[in-house]
Amino acid sequence: MQWLQNWHGDWSLLSCSYFGQQYTQSIGPELGCVIPRCVLVVQAGHSACFFPKDDLDAFGGFLARRVADDSALPKKWAGQMKQAADVSLLECQKTGRVSRERFDAVWDALYGFVGPNLAVKKVVDYLPEKLLKRHLPVLEDARVNAEPVYAKSEEFMRNTFESISKKTGVPAKWVGGCLKKELDRFWRSGALPSESVLEKRFALSVLFFDRGKAALSTGRAAEKIRDSVKSVSGGKLRGHCAYPGVVEGTVRVVLDPVKAKNFRQGDVLVAGMTRPEFLPLMKKASAVVTDAGGILSHAAIVCRELGVPCVVGTLSATTRLKDGDWVVVDAKNGVVRVKGH
Repeated sequence: MQWLQNWHGDWSLLSCSYFGQQYTQSIGPELGCVIPRCVLVVQAGHSACFFPKDDLDAFGGFLARRVADDSALPKKWAGQMKQAADVSLLECQKTGRVSRERFDAVWDALYGFVGPNLAVKKVVDYLPEKLLKRHLPVLEDARVNAEPVYAKSEEFMRNTFESISKKTGVPAKWVGGCLKKELDRFWRSGALPSESVLEKRFALSVLFFDRGKAALSTGRAAEKIRDSVKSVSGGKLRGHCAYPGVVEGTVRVVLDPVKAKNFRQGDVLVAGMTRPEFLPLMKKASAVVTDAGGILSHAAIVCRELGVPCVVGTLSATTRLKDGDWVVVDAKNGVVRVKGH
């Protein structure tokens, strides 16, 4: 089975436990379809989401057929996405004591956001050119408007973990290793899983979702699943053109933009995916290459605005390219190769 990386970021295991359930079950009534399976890998503060290619193609194809039959759908999804984004941001930014009620309000708002957001982001990769040209402006506008939602939601989650850490003495980064049912228990009784369990989960955890049901793996079992979904054959690195151009430059693999102190003008930015925090680096980059994302990903939208060649959805750029590699980025054809290879 071929797995495609959907996103890469800094979301906690707890957040991932919500996302997986949403992708594989909750969005069904709203969109008429789900992505039935997904794998979420959480390792030392970084996380990534993978879908089986067949499942993702079926989902995207279903949405594209719906749009072909009903041209009003993209505008409807965009409107729902904007409205849900406004509600989600409002809930995330409220001040005051962290409580179960406030926590549940944030996630209730996010449940209304995930469906239209996923529809907007994925349908564009499956629409025929004529329909894509027609609907892209309204979908891109909604995507830009909603960009801060997930960053603000995870900021809220980190604040929640800090608050719980002060009460329990458990490091905040480990608190994020709880699952939904365990946090529910904490709100009732004040009890968390043992620190040894949470520490192990922080080191490496894998959540496999199948139609809303989750299985958690850690240790060697998690390593096997992680390596399986990340395995990619050799040869040229291929992705999708987000903005055309051919450039050469030095690779800088960046997982955390705050720590990217050696990024120079003209370097090739290689990332799992980009977020607003990456913007200063993107302005200096000669090209951008990402593991995940489609034509409505943050990297694609920003690079089109900046006129920077961009290849998205390579699956494995951050693992197959190394800092200091001299690469040729042929964004028009979605190809990246190390010079001399």
